[in-house]
Amino acid sequence: MQALQSQALLSSDTHAMDQLQDFLCQRGDARTPVADFDAFAQALQWLFVAAEREALGQALSRFALDVPEREVEGERCHRVLRCTTTYTSAAGPVRVTRSLYRHPHRSHAVCPLELRAGMIEGAWTPLAAKPATWMVAHLTPQEGEAPFTLLGNMTPSQRTLDRLPKQLRTHWEPQRRQFATTLRAQEEIPAAAVTMAVSLDGVLVPMQDGQRQGSAPKLSRRERHLVAQWAIKRSAVPPSPMMTGTVSGCAPVAWPGCRRPIKPPARDN
Repeated sequence: MQALQSQALLSSDTHAMDQLQDFLCQRGDARTPVADFDAFAQALQWLFVAAEREALGQALSRFALDVPEREVEGERCHRVLRCTTTYTSAAGPVRVTRSLYRHPHRSHAVCPLELRAGMIEGAWTPLAAKPATWMVAHLTPQEGEAPFTLLGNMTPSQRTLDRLPKQLRTHWEPQRRQFATTLRAQEEIPAAAVTMAVSLDGVLVPMQDGQRQGSAPKLSRRERHLVAQWAIKRSAVPPSPMMTGTVSGCAPVAWPGCRRPIKPPARDN
């Protein structure tokens, strides 16, 4: 039912808004229940999503410019291309006609529509980029593709999800220290906390085969100490005068805002 409805909407000359209005009016006048409620729910969802895409496309098109020359970020640029492209919105793909402009002495073209609308990496609306970023932060791109497909609104591919964090990384890395400081300031240490665990994610302690004892490297006391210091540095914990060498190669950690040192995990952890 959903596939048939999708094809009908895509091939019809009627606007999605009008189709949604007609559909709601027909059901509002009905006096009997629908024959198949699940099919009705799928058709209703698709009509709302299609109407939302149409509204978003109209809103985005108003940010586009269609003039021979335009000043972009303080520089006079000439239009080099006008074409239709697809952006990913929270409701799915939205096609918009846009213009690209380029400075005579620069090779990179700019899109006023994307700058004015605040598009993310030239492909995502801000509302769509947020759940996509959250998804790849908690799941792999392959695992994150399935929930989007199940929800049925925007359905970015595995490759598209894989590119997004790599693109955002170019903006994150130059300000990593500032962002890490801001995030640490927002963290609260529970009053009952007595230990802190640091995960190496199998980098120095390979565990993918499930044989932890057999695959774990044999480290000397000095090596364990270096590993602990590396882990503390990577977790953005600032050095503290309370740190002293221990048998396990780790030490009490003084976290900002915490009144007492937090005991490091035991060697088995």
